[in-house]
Amino acid sequence: MTICFAEPSDKNEVMAIWSYCFSDPKEYTDYYFKSRYKTENTVIAKDSDSIASALQLNPYRISLGGKPYDTSYIVGVSTLPQYRGLGIVRKLFTFAFNELFKRGELVSVLMPIDYSIYRKFGYEAVCEQHLYELDIDMLSGFKPVRRFRMAGRTKEELIELSDIYASFTSGKNLFTLRDASYYEMLLDEVSLDKGGIVLSDGGSGPDGYMVYAIEGDSMMIREIAYNTIDALKSMLGYAYSHKTQVSKVIVQTFKDDYIYRLLPNIRNIKLNLKPFLMGRVINLKGYLESIHSDKPFVTFVLEVRDEMLPVNSGRFKVSREPDGYIRIEEAYPEEAADASMDITALSQLAFGYISPQELCFMNKIKCSDISTLDSLSCIFSVGVNYFNEYV
Repeated sequence: MTICFAEPSDKNEVMAIWSYCFSDPKEYTDYYFKSRYKTENTVIAKDSDSIASALQLNPYRISLGGKPYDTSYIVGVSTLPQYRGLGIVRKLFTFAFNELFKRGELVSVLMPIDYSIYRKFGYEAVCEQHLYELDIDMLSGFKPVRRFRMAGRTKEELIELSDIYASFTSGKNLFTLRDASYYEMLLDEVSLDKGGIVLSDGGSGPDGYMVYAIEGDSMMIREIAYNTIDALKSMLGYAYSHKTQVSKVIVQTFKDDYIYRLLPNIRNIKLNLKPFLMGRVINLKGYLESIHSDKPFVTFVLEVRDEMLPVNSGRFKVSREPDGYIRIEEAYPEEAADASMDITALSQLAFGYISPQELCFMNKIKCSDISTLDSLSCIFSVGVNYFNEYV
């Protein structure tokens, strides 16, 4: 079995494996492999001349903890049935991790089908969606009092969308950095579902948008971004204006949204937590040394276990430079660990998903004393993670 990057001639075979393993409509698969697929980001496992398994490293630029990072969103992990259970996917990830490390990427993300599979590779949960299922009449108190228009592909409209998103995500801990070209691709993608993006105009320009499609008797709202509460209220009114077409409104959002706080009767809503994203530290030293801490802390020794990337395993002395950035050095052999964890716990800290105190309570971190927990808290803080990408 050979693990390598795909060649241009492999595209149709990778596409056939994708079609076999996933239930995407043919139109979406055709769109993806025409517009998003890149040979140079596709890792394959070849058995003689046949491809047995594949994954793709789709590039994104994210903001994490207030800093920009280049990262790879791993998608399309697929294996033909006759090759499953042979450890091929682990080999794909080993190859991918080494490549990401060489590229200088510090973290990686993926949207899992089965969390237990990817925990073995060092990934852990870092973001969930909040999924509302609302009867249309639950929105009867909201009125579409603003002007609305469907977003087109003019440069001005694409910039309006990216500006709304930039303001909407300001202050969040994790989100993708988007520009006008992103929204051009998004319009292509949502058009496959006969959907679109509606802009809400507050009088001095648009301050909200909603990405949606009508599917059967439901309005599916994939994203709703707003910079004022009036924009949100009015877009819920816009959704209600479809009452003759749909009986339900399904809204995908995240934990800091305001819909729950606005609904007059929350007793009968269906609000589900949908596991969505896993994350992983690729380069422990590189990532930790990119962090700036405003708070001085007591130097401590951190022990990390990472089976897939041994370069991240070991005991490290963690200190704070005079300019506030974190410094990582190898600990001396005689220095005992003050804090011990595996890479999954460290990744959850790195993504601001959970606090050191919570992980300690869950026995995912072992600390020698309270001062070490305090030091970890000076480095890692919990924030709102917003990641609404699918490929």
